[in-house]
Amino acid sequence: MKDACEVEKPSRRRFLQTLLSAGGATVAGIAVARAGWLPEQRVVAPSKKADATPPATGYHETDHIRRYYETARM
Repeated sequence: MKDACEVEKPSRRRFLQTLLSAGGATVAGIAVARAGWLPEQRVVAPSKKADATPPATGYHETDHIRRYYETARM
């Protein structure tokens, strides 16, 4: 009979079973992804308006920022 404070050592067989299960799940996931069983992700085409104006880079003052500066001055 084992004492209550004795800890059971993990066996080699348990380790191999866990390893094979994890490997099998990984292979199944890859197979699902390659077979196309997952729902497709929709690609949204950018609008023409977005292409017309290049994105602003760096700091630039807008009306909103100017109003903030005016209210922040004391």
